[in-house]
Amino acid sequence: MKGAFTGADRDKIGAFEAAGGGFVFLDEIGEMPLNHQTKLLRVIQERKIQKVGSHEEKEISFRTISATHVNIEEAISKKSFREDLFYRIAKAKIRIPSLRERLEDIPALVHHFIAKNGKKKISVTNDAIDLLKSYHWPRNVRQLQSLIETVCNGLDGNIIREKDFCQAMPALATIYGNKTTKLLVKRFGTSVISQEKERFEKALFEANGNRELAAEKMGLSRATFFRRLKELGMVKERVKNPIVIQRTFDQIMGTV
Repeated sequence: MKGAFTGADRDKIGAFEAAGGGFVFLDEIGEMPLNHQTKLLRVIQERKIQKVGSHEEKEISFRTISATHVNIEEAISKKSFREDLFYRIAKAKIRIPSLRERLEDIPALVHHFIAKNGKKKISVTNDAIDLLKSYHWPRNVRQLQSLIETVCNGLDGNIIREKDFCQAMPALATIYGNKTTKLLVKRFGTSVISQEKERFEKALFEANGNRELAAEKMGLSRATFFRRLKELGMVKERVKNPIVIQRTFDQIMGTV
């Protein structure tokens, strides 16, 4: 409300009031702090809001659509998400598979993001598309979109090749330079390779990066485990001590 705090020079309408019977989209609701969840629950239950600087409640009409990458059931068990709020927002649930589960969508998504970036005349080679299909996309569709935008903005010409993707995202270079991985992709398909990478990454994560312990958990010898890492393009380089496993995407992109 006007005068509620310094700089509040006029009354403002919030999202729930502006909806006017329509939808309010609550993105990444699984990340919402508990104190905010309590306030949201009250709004959804009572269908009333109280503006900052006002002592009066106002009735409102709206519907909600919520999205999250968080496993809400697990969050509830960890007490980081309110169970009563979950049952208020989850009248119907739609699961959107991660990108690694629908690699066949990559070509369409790539051309969509190219067009969205205003580069409709740019084409992508089949080998470059196959390279993208061989990656496991830990950051999902947004990671692919970011890659396409980066490549388009720095592209010299109208054709995107494998090397262009590798320059924009070093994690892909380990696949591009690995002949064994290319042969595996052609023989077994990209989804199998992606699942295998995820299995090895999970083993390494659970073993805190200890290769011997990870190999033991998977029932493999140390030599076989290391060979499979190389075939999957997960070994970045060999140094004196120890072997450096491919860094995570966050480290490569400088976000950690």
